Amino acid sequence: MNEIVVNKATLLARMRANREAHHGIVLEAQAGFRAKVIERLDEMLELAANGQKIQLAVGLQMPEDHTDDYDTIIGMLELDINDTVELDQTQYKSWVQDQWGWQRSFTTSNSQYSPTAAKML
Repeated sequence: MNEIVVNKATLLARMRANREAHHGIVLEAQAGFRAKVIERLDEMLELAANGQKIQLAVGLQMPEDHTDDYDTIIGMLELDINDTVELDQTQYKSWVQDQWGWQRSFTTSNSQYSPTAAKML
């Protein structure tokens, strides 16, 4: 089976739930990232105040955020005039099962700052 037809309202509900879960991880990772940046900057300030050599680069990877991918699909579905939507296998994996092509990179980068993302690894 390569394609299926799904109820648009059901798909929209799933997409919104997936978006909220994703965005929750993003917010958690951003807060964790800010805390680590502050910690690193405090260390750098202490080294500078003591006249020691400091590295100016903070050396932390920014958390990934793909919320706009969800927003794009949700927006398209909201504007679609049909009651059903045809999905292929790739769309089903991403939109319904929440297994996007960027999922591994997102989980890996955000797991440094988000306990929820770390559990997903």
